[in-house]
Amino acid sequence: GLRILKEDGHYIGLTRDFSIFDAKDCLEILKEIVKSGDDKALKTLQSSISNLKNDVLNKGEYEDAVHIATATYNTHLLALNAVDFDDLIVHCLTLLRDYPQVLKKWQQRIRYLLLDEYQDTNQSQYQLVKLLTNESAHFTAVGDDDQSIYSWRGAEAENLKLLAEDFSNLQVIKLEQNYRCDRRILDAANALIAHNPHLFNKRLWSHIDNGESIRVSAYKTDAEEALSVISDIVMHHSRFGTHLSDYAILYRGNFQSRLLEKELRQQRLPYVINGSTSFFEHTEVRDLLAYMRVIANPDDQRAFVRIVNTPKREIGTTTLQKLSEYARSRHIGLLPACLEAGLQQVMPAAAQKRLYEFAKWLMDLHEKAERGESPLQLFDWVLGDIEYENYVYGQYPAAKAEKRLALITELRDWLARLNDNDDLNGLSEIIQRMLLLDMLENKAEDENRLEAISLMTLHAAKGLEFPFVFIVGLEEGLLPHANSSASEAGIEE
Repeated sequence: GLRILKEDGHYIGLTRDFSIFDAKDCLEILKEIVKSGDDKALKTLQSSISNLKNDVLNKGEYEDAVHIATATYNTHLLALNAVDFDDLIVHCLTLLRDYPQVLKKWQQRIRYLLLDEYQDTNQSQYQLVKLLTNESAHFTAVGDDDQSIYSWRGAEAENLKLLAEDFSNLQVIKLEQNYRCDRRILDAANALIAHNPHLFNKRLWSHIDNGESIRVSAYKTDAEEALSVISDIVMHHSRFGTHLSDYAILYRGNFQSRLLEKELRQQRLPYVINGSTSFFEHTEVRDLLAYMRVIANPDDQRAFVRIVNTPKREIGTTTLQKLSEYARSRHIGLLPACLEAGLQQVMPAAAQKRLYEFAKWLMDLHEKAERGESPLQLFDWVLGDIEYENYVYGQYPAAKAEKRLALITELRDWLARLNDNDDLNGLSEIIQRMLLLDMLENKAEDENRLEAISLMTLHAAKGLEFPFVFIVGLEEGLLPHANSSASEAGIEE
C-alpha cells in the first residue's frame, strides 16, 4: 500500500512526502474536530472510524454521526498531506478502482502475491487482493480459520471461504503436521476446537511423543492462584535445572499481571512483561525528538506537524489546512511556507504571524546547528524556549508529571552520550544514531531477558514458543471475556 501511494498518491491529492500518522497523532486531530477531551469517547470514535473505513461492503450500517466524523477527519488528514494506517489500504482501493491506468500498471507489475496470516485480513484488504490479482490469480494465501483472533479489529476468517467462491481454480493444501507441539498438546487442542464451526476440516498431528501432562487447578482467589503458579515455577526450575526463560504465564488482559508481579518480586525472580511501552512511544520523547528532527531537517513534514501546536500556540486545524494548501500550491514544505509573505493572503494576519514567528525560531536554531552548535545546547534552548516542563506539569498531576519529566532527562542523557562520540558529525547523524541506539538497547534488553519469566496476554503470545506454559484466569467473564460472550463468534475466538 505504501509503495502504491508513494508512486500514485498524487491522483488523490497526496505528494510523495506524505506523512503517516499513528494512533496518537490521529487522536489529536479528532480532539480538534469534536472539541472534546474525553479520551474514552475519542478512542471509541477512532475505532468506529477505522471500522467504517475498512468495512467496504456494509457502510450503510453505521450511524450518520460516524460518517460525518469520518468525512471531516479524512479532510483534515488530506489537508495535512497525511494518512493513517487504514488509509494505506483504503486509499489504494480508491486508486485502483477509480483510475484504470493505475490498476493496469500494478496488475502488470505485481505478478505473484504471498499473503500470510490470511485469516486476520479484513474486507478492504481482501478487496485489494482481488483487484491486484485480477483473473491471473497468481497468489498463495496462508491461513487457519481456527487461529482467527482479531475479529475485534475487523478481521474476518470468512475471507478464507470467499477465496474458494471468488477463485474457482483455488487449490487447498492442508498443512496438518505440527512440528512444535507434542501429541498430548495437539489432542487437547483438537478436542477443544472440535466445538467450533470450521471452514476447512483438519486434524492436527505430530510425530513428537507425549510430553508432560496438562494440569488443571482450581483456586478460591486470584491471589492464591498467583502464589501457586509462582511456587510451581520455582520448584520445577530448581528440580530440573531449567532456564527461567522456559516459562511463560499467559492471561486474557494486562490487568491480571499485577498479583503475578507481586509474587515474582517477593521471590526475587526476574520477569518481563511483553507489550510494554517502548521509550520512543512516550509522548514527551516523541515531542522533543520531533523538535530536534525539524531543527536538523526543516523539510521533515511529519515532525513539523507534530510540534507546530505543541505546546499550544493557538495554531488550529483550519490554519494548518490553509498552510498545507498554500505549501502545496507553491511546491514547498510547510516550514518554508510559513516564512513566505504570500501566506498572509490566505489566512488572518494573527495566524500568519504566529506561524512566521514559530518558523523563524526553528530556522534560527537550524542555522546554529549548521554552524556546529552543541546538540545539548540546542536541546536545552528548545526545552526552555517552549517552557515544556511547565507544559507537562499542566497536563498531569504532580507525581505523574515527575515521571514524565524523568523521560526527558533520559532523552537528554542519550544526547549527551552521543554528543561525546567522535564518530558522529552534527545533529542529523546524532538523531539517526539515537534511533539505532534504541533498537540496539532493546536488543540488549532482550538478551538480558534470557533468564526471565515471560508474562503476556494470549494475543501477544501468538507465534511464540515456550516449553512450560501457565494460563491463569480461566474463569467465567475472563476467558472468554464478558464482552465476547454475546455471540458465538466471540466465544469461539
